[in-house]
Amino acid sequence: MSHAVLSEEERRAAFSGTAPKVSRQTIFYTIAACLVLGFGGIIVDHFFNGASKVGTTPIPTGSLPPPLQSTPADLSAVPPLTGALMGLAPAGGGPAPAIALHSLSGKAFSLAALRGKVVLLSFFDSACDDICPVLSKELALARDELAAEHLASRVAVIVVNSDPALTAPGEAGPARRALAASGGTFLTGSLAALDRVWKAYGITIDVQQNSSIVSHNNLLYFLGPSGRLVATATPIGNEVKNGSYELAPSTLERFARGIADEAGYLARKIGSAR
Repeated sequence: MSHAVLSEEERRAAFSGTAPKVSRQTIFYTIAACLVLGFGGIIVDHFFNGASKVGTTPIPTGSLPPPLQSTPADLSAVPPLTGALMGLAPAGGGPAPAIALHSLSGKAFSLAALRGKVVLLSFFDSACDDICPVLSKELALARDELAAEHLASRVAVIVVNSDPALTAPGEAGPARRALAASGGTFLTGSLAALDRVWKAYGITIDVQQNSSIVSHNNLLYFLGPSGRLVATATPIGNEVKNGSYELAPSTLERFARGIADEAGYLARKIGSAR
């Protein structure tokens, strides 16, 4: 079944809607019932301490990656425990969906231009204020690892804008600066064009009506040199009191090493095929 892509006007109208009001009496009885059941503390913490900006939007069942297999051939370079930390899973091996966007300089982008390279594909919001600071550090460390192995030139880092409110090139400064160390390219476009890419790659976007906070799930894709989807990983981070995200240095370095291991494994296959 095909799904129509919203126009920019329709998408903006949907995001600007007003959430339905709930009576105080209903809220009171709901919280009281939860307290009786022993779950009140969790519910109160969620609603009154603020929802996480990352991972709060459910992923459509059809876009979930297949479960991790014990010894999939293209994931063999990553140690099992590191693979479990990363949520590393096979991505099916099908052709990567097209990406019709442009770089911040206005240059049109095509995945076909990267054929012959391994592609690390992820999604950041323009302000780069959720999981982006963690993942950008991991990508930079992974690039350093690949450079030490003389493989960096065979790997491209591509990041697609996941912020429906900030789509213009000039609004992506924070994300561009975060990507600088990894040599990545940040892509954006019209809301309709971004929407097509989000849907194709299973990225769900939600804008909270009252605060305008953007929530999205997080996936890191590994694309092989033939332009096929090889694997996915799930970036992680811990939200701290000021709303930013962090990860213990040892865990961050381990995740980065896993990225480098998987990308390096695929990159070496390029050399062996020549």
